Amino acid sequence: MSKTPLSFSISQRLLHWTVALLIFFNLIFSDGMEHWARLHFGGEAVSADVVASANIHAYVGIAVLVLALLRLGLRFLQGVPAEPEGSLRCFAHFRALATGAFICCLLSCRFRAWSAITLAFRAPRRFMAVC
Repeated sequence: MSKTPLSFSISQRLLHWTVALLIFFNLIFSDGMEHWARLHFGGEAVSADVVASANIHAYVGIAVLVLALLRLGLRFLQGVPAEPEGSLRCFAHFRALATGAFICCLLSCRFRAWSAITLAFRAPRRFMAVC
């Protein structure tokens, strides 16, 4: 049986902050994808610079998905630190619930974005506005 680590490993921390920075980047610089969708679904011509900007957003999203899955794999292989001594069980359950909800939201948003782009020529507008 493996020991419970005292803290998160360096690789887990590095992946965590890399994913966080990439998500922040996509939140700040999401204009390219929005502009592409507005032009594309509006029936207007999309220029090469708009496509390039949208591609950057998409590639960063793909990187987030891959790194998040890698991070989950490390979490299962290396484990997580035990709860601090004396902490309330309700906080541990809340933390686990919040972590699970965030992971589900993160992965489902990536999947919805991927499916919307691959089916973009037939996807309704309201579907694109969800993520």
